Amino acid sequence: MSDRADMTQEAYASLIGILYTDGCVSPKGTGWRVIVSNNSKSIVDQFEANVRECFNQSVRRTMRGQLHVAVLDSKVIGQELIDRHGTFRTESCTVHQGCPHLRGGRKPCRTCEPIIHEGIQYPPVALPDLESDEVCGRFLQAAFSCDGGVNLYVARRRATKWLIRNVYLACKHPVLIFQYAALLARLGIRSRVILRDWRVLIQGHEPIRRYARLVGFLPGSIVGANSPFWHRRTKSEVLDLLLESYGNPRSIYDLSQFSDGTLGVERDSHEKQSENVG
Repeated sequence: MSDRADMTQEAYASLIGILYTDGCVSPKGTGWRVIVSNNSKSIVDQFEANVRECFNQSVRRTMRGQLHVAVLDSKVIGQELIDRHGTFRTESCTVHQGCPHLRGGRKPCRTCEPIIHEGIQYPPVALPDLESDEVCGRFLQAAFSCDGGVNLYVARRRATKWLIRNVYLACKHPVLIFQYAALLARLGIRSRVILRDWRVLIQGHEPIRRYARLVGFLPGSIVGANSPFWHRRTKSEVLDLLLESYGNPRSIYDLSQFSDGTLGVERDSHEKQSENVG
């Protein structure tokens, strides 16, 4: 296979990874609108580059508050994506007004074949063929850059403190979440699914180190406002700090954001079980 074909496969995997996390395909008139939004400009830049490489098309860029948005209106490309992968919506069917799977109205469930989990219907999902580990890594990198991140903070209980260190991906879909974990396993990256939190969790020095080497985050992907400690830092930067903290936890303990004893308190029980740090 040519180098160009390899590049296109990786670009397509990245494009689908972004769409399954921060994008969707929606009806627009008699055609389709493909849209992606993220607070990291670099992720939308990557989507734009992917569209150019895979389809030789350009996107329209806008801002919605702090969100960077890319829009592609195309009946042909939208239909191709719909036929291959569905609408890329992963929340339950009850979240949306009517079924969004069919342009122009509700698609019968017997045709759509939704996934049933605990009595709740979810849209079907269909990942692309990921023919090599490199292509698999690009897909996961895009997904983790959009809907994933790094937990790195100091937990305390009385006089004891330890570091919470993990990489995670949020995915509220009962099939896709396990597919993400299976793709990580394919790359030799140990993870576990925390279904009650809808998260794939990677813990431990070796699994996280392997994740950093084989997957990582898109350059410029930033930590969102929900993090009280690392907001606006890049996810790659925090991941590097996490890996450097093994054998040297004081490099994190001594940071100014953790100097207040009320910060970094113990949180989720599954994080408490992670590691007591060394």
